[in-house]
Amino acid sequence: MQGLTTIFANVVDMGLLLLMTAYGPDGALPAILAALIINVMFTGGAITVLDATRATGSSALQAIWSLAKTLVRNPLMSAPLLGIIFSTLALSPPMAGQPFP
Repeated sequence: MQGLTTIFANVVDMGLLLLMTAYGPDGALPAILAALIINVMFTGGAITVLDATRATGSSALQAIWSLAKTLVRNPLMSAPLLGIIFSTLALSPPMAGQPFP
């Protein structure tokens, strides 16, 4: 877990600022892609390992269902997915205090 948090902090907190300073707004894309990959692969992998260690004694189908629910409910996994969906469909997120259409 310490390695996971160290990698994410270096890419997002420092990498994004350094690339934007060196290359302008176009330099943000590599850091954003790296952050997305880290979120999906490493955070999802860590959640999978932690959930798999908890799922002793249950059937494989129950363990997979439990893992899928855990991944979907985790904001670190669902937020990038929702961002990709909203961006692909050219939807704008609702403003604070306004109902979602």
